[in-house]
Amino acid sequence: MLNFAFLFTINYRWLTHDQAATALRRSLNAVLVSLDREASERENPTADGCLRKMKTYKFIATLHLLCDTLPHLSRLSKLFQRQEINLAHVEPMVTATLNAVRNLQQERGPHLKKVDELLRTVLREHNISATDHQRAEFDRSIRQKFLKTLEDHIVSRFPNNSIITALSVFDPQNMPEEFVLYGEEEIELLGDHFGGADDLLTEWIQFRELMKSSYQSCTLAQLAENLYKGKPPVAESFPKVAKLISIAVMIPVSTADCERGFSAMNSIKTELRNRMKAATLDRLVRIAIDGPQRKDFDFVTAAKSWIAIRNRRLFNNQRSD
Repeated sequence: MLNFAFLFTINYRWLTHDQAATALRRSLNAVLVSLDREASERENPTADGCLRKMKTYKFIATLHLLCDTLPHLSRLSKLFQRQEINLAHVEPMVTATLNAVRNLQQERGPHLKKVDELLRTVLREHNISATDHQRAEFDRSIRQKFLKTLEDHIVSRFPNNSIITALSVFDPQNMPEEFVLYGEEEIELLGDHFGGADDLLTEWIQFRELMKSSYQSCTLAQLAENLYKGKPPVAESFPKVAKLISIAVMIPVSTADCERGFSAMNSIKTELRNRMKAATLDRLVRIAIDGPQRKDFDFVTAAKSWIAIRNRRLFNNQRSD
């Protein structure tokens, strides 16, 4: 558990384990009792080894420290697991997470505060105690070090969110009712960053009127798609704005789609289907990710189409019978 706490701070996949930590915290007494019986009655060396590590103040305090910390990281992680992320939410969520981590450095969290009472009540039969020196040493060498390392990694992972936040002005669902000056500061920032600030601001003043009247119900991805429809497409009239909207859609703020693709691939190409060709796998993964829901899929039409591709012996036999 101690190693896990520090390894988590350098795990750039941001996979939180708050549910596992919470489940162990809630059932800790039952787990200790079960391990004690396994170790004493069945002389199980694995259970004995786990029990020795878990029946310490460091382990129990670290578990509760994780239960205070991981929910904040879990909420941040879930933001980036969405298929369509509202870019306006990125900077506030990162800032809120950093503030939560910094607050935990200043003061123990609600779960960690209850450890001493827990040792005196629910876990009293296990004879686990802690001295003032052990508590101070835990705060210095584990809590402070873990939280400071975690803070540093969040800061290094999100060094500058201002450009991402500025790109959120192109999301029609973020437009306010009164939008006379809406987005002009962000457009100036984007113009300075990507170039062409003067022309970009001129395009934006007219484009936001169009976005408000014709595209307000669209998502950012739908807006980008609509800009290139029709002849001539709207993008030709607003080339600089269209370019930035394409950047906003394409910017890789999350690897969730990649992970979903690998997950779909692993569920399709199993050990029993290991001879599947790459082209077939590619089609099946695309269907799994972008295809219709099962309830909306016409299986009968698909089966008839598959049968009609060529003569199939199975159905020829059925016709002759």
